[in-house]
Amino acid sequence: MMMMLFLEGLLLSDVIYNQLSSNDKIKLYNKSLQLKKQKEKSEVFSYNSDDELIETLLKDEDVIINNIKIMSAKAVNPSTVIVLTPKGNGVKAYCYKENTVNSDVYVADFQRRYDKKKVVSHGYTKNNCHAYTWIGDHRYWLNVVGSFNTDGSYRAVAKGNLPQKYQKIINNKGDHSGIVIGRGNTGKAIIETKTGGSPVYQNDIGDEFGSTSEYTVYERNSVC
Repeated sequence: MMMMLFLEGLLLSDVIYNQLSSNDKIKLYNKSLQLKKQKEKSEVFSYNSDDELIETLLKDEDVIINNIKIMSAKAVNPSTVIVLTPKGNGVKAYCYKENTVNSDVYVADFQRRYDKKKVVSHGYTKNNCHAYTWIGDHRYWLNVVGSFNTDGSYRAVAKGNLPQKYQKIINNKGDHSGIVIGRGNTGKAIIETKTGGSPVYQNDIGDEFGSTSEYTVYERNSVC
């Protein structure tokens, strides 16, 4: 009971309320929505101490909820998600609200500027090469490959071996990845990839990653 009185006093103070974390405000907002839905279902509504607390909060509902919506939009964009490697280890990735398909104009301009690269799909604005290559999902942005190539899910292919279809490539700097999708007329491997927010495109392995000393090829470990 003393805790409830303390919390009620806390929420009634605008100064202290504004010092609450975004997550706490969002939780209060979600709780308030649940309360309102319960009240709409029945004219007889049984309050518990938590409900009384939220009801007090809702006396200034319009202003508070509007502020929380603004804070919520800022707090969860991008949201952090944990994606799993084939062996089940977690890697941190990001999910942006404004992740949209690239426009026709942008794609046409990209193809004109990089005429050696063959655009194969529009791609998404908040999806990068690592996410496309290692997660295989346009919804995410992956800053680093993380455990994907270190936990035994994939194994490095010996230098000198010709890259094979569906193997993955990452450069020595660790800032660019791609997938082998076949071979061109010259016999060289063709890579499918994208840069941050760009269309998905295909390119010669040498043009995309340089010499064999500048990248490592990985294949799925069948022992996963």
